[in-house]
Amino acid sequence: MSRQSFSAVLLALTLASCAPRVSVDLLSSRPKDWDYQRVAVIDENAELPSSAVKLGEVTAEDAPLSASHYNVVLSAAAEEVWKQGGNVLQVTQSSKTPFFAWKGDCSVKGNMLYVPCPDSLAVVRYVNTMQAIYPLESNTWELSLSVSGKPVYAGIPAMDYKPEEGCVNTKPYGLFSLLAAWQFHPRWAVTGSVGYSHFDYREYRADAWNYTGNGDVATAFAGVRFYHVSRPAFKLYSAVQAGAFFWFKNLDSPVKRNWHLGGQVTWLGMQFGRKWFFDWELLGVGDYYTVIIPLAGGRIGVGYRF
Repeated sequence: MSRQSFSAVLLALTLASCAPRVSVDLLSSRPKDWDYQRVAVIDENAELPSSAVKLGEVTAEDAPLSASHYNVVLSAAAEEVWKQGGNVLQVTQSSKTPFFAWKGDCSVKGNMLYVPCPDSLAVVRYVNTMQAIYPLESNTWELSLSVSGKPVYAGIPAMDYKPEEGCVNTKPYGLFSLLAAWQFHPRWAVTGSVGYSHFDYREYRADAWNYTGNGDVATAFAGVRFYHVSRPAFKLYSAVQAGAFFWFKNLDSPVKRNWHLGGQVTWLGMQFGRKWFFDWELLGVGDYYTVIIPLAGGRIGVGYRF
C-alpha cells in the first residue's frame, strides 16, 4: 500500500472512530418528511397525546476515541429519529461529560415517536436535521445567463506583475454565456453552454498600455456537474466542461479565425433560490474565468428552473 493510500485509510478510520455510535431497536418506520426536518426533544415524563406512535428506541453514545459534546450525541440520536420518519425524541436516559474531561462519556437513549402535532408538546428543544442531498421529485431543467471574469486565454493573474517595455497583453471584457443544466440525479447534472467575449490587444510602451487591435471569442461546451449539497433553495457543486473554443482575430489584416479544444473546471460553485436563482462560481480555471483566490473573479449570473 502506498503512503498516500495508507494516509487516506487512516484518516477515514479516525473520522469513523470519532463519530457517535448509534443503535436502533426498530418497531416500525414512516416516510421521511422532507418539508419538516427538525425533531422535538421532550422529557421522559412529558404527556403524550393518544395519536402518538412509537417507532422504536434509539441509543447514541460517545465514540471510544473522542470526547464529543453532548449536543453532538443528541443530534445523532435525533437524526436517526428523522430517518425513521419520526419527529419526536423522548429522552429516557442521558449522561453528560464535564467540559474539561479527557475521556468522553456522553450518551442519549430514548423513544422514537411520531406525533401529528409536535408543537403541542412540552418541548425542551428542537434539533434541526438538515440533509445535504435532497431527493428529486422529477428531473430538473435550468437555464442561466451569466458573465465571467478573466479567462485563461488572457493569462493567469499575477499578484505582483509589473509590465516591461514591449510586453503584449490581452484585455478581455468579460465572457457572457448561456448555460443549460439537466439535473437527472440528486448529485449529478449534465450541462451545455455557449459563450461570447470581446478583447483588446495591448502593448506596453512608454510606461503605458497602448491599443494595437481587438478580437472576439466564442465557446460551445458540454460537461457534468457534481453536487456536494443539493437542496431546493441552495446548491454547492463542482463541475467540468469541454468543447470548442473559437478565436476570431482582427488585427491589422483580414479576419483570421481558428479554433481549438477548450474547457472550464469549476472547483466551487453555489446557487441560491428555488425557481429564480443566483448562480456564483468562485473558484476555477478555464476559458470562462480563472480564479486562483476565491472572491477575486469567477462567474456570476441569474437563472430559472423549469
